[in-house]
Amino acid sequence: MYAEIVAILVLTALSIYDVKTRELPDKLVYASLAIVVLLRIAEYRVIGFNTILPLWFYIVVDIVLLGMIAVIAWLGYFGWGDVAVLALITVASPLAEGQCIIMPPLLMVIIYYVLLTMILMVTNMLVNITAHRRDLARLPAKYRLIYAFIARPIRARKLSQNPGWWYPLNLCGKYSVRFNIYMDPPDIAKEVSLAMQRGCVKPNDKVWATYGVPGIPLFTVAYILTLILGDGLLLSVLGLSIPMVG
Repeated sequence: MYAEIVAILVLTALSIYDVKTRELPDKLVYASLAIVVLLRIAEYRVIGFNTILPLWFYIVVDIVLLGMIAVIAWLGYFGWGDVAVLALITVASPLAEGQCIIMPPLLMVIIYYVLLTMILMVTNMLVNITAHRRDLARLPAKYRLIYAFIARPIRARKLSQNPGWWYPLNLCGKYSVRFNIYMDPPDIAKEVSLAMQRGCVKPNDKVWATYGVPGIPLFTVAYILTLILGDGLLLSVLGLSIPMVG
């Protein structure tokens, strides 16, 4: 319990850093990992293990899931801070316990994270359909659907002056669904300004841009949902009825 409480407090602090700068303080990450590991070891020495599936199953699944996330980060789709946060969640809740009957908590965190991301994407699509329908219609057919979910049209002038964390996807007639997650707002503004200087983008042109959603707040919410809701709903959907261990 104490490991989970500390993890939530740390995740909340890291979420604030992620929202503001998209970067995490290394010392806080390493220190929190060490503290949570020690707390979890101490708790297991006192209460022991009480799971339906064998311990090795959870160890293997956690390692595989973290390895997959690390590969995704290496490919540039996740930040390494996201990997560190998921490692923190793993050591805080490595086994199925509490509201998680059988599923590894890390797996449930990823599932809830995907659901939260889908909600954001659907919300973005509804905004585009209601407010940017004509802009959507002007897009090449093969990008129309994906852009409806992940991007919005923004004036080039705004992106060159105050882009925030909006990453342009179609500058100078080139369309993409990827962006460099390590670019900061000044880098984005510079990229758009250079395109305007080249004349391939005009200040009043609308550029489709995707928002760099900070992942750590979503993982934090997903972890809280895992602790509160557990895997009961998923087991029901799968048609599984497994008795609680006690």
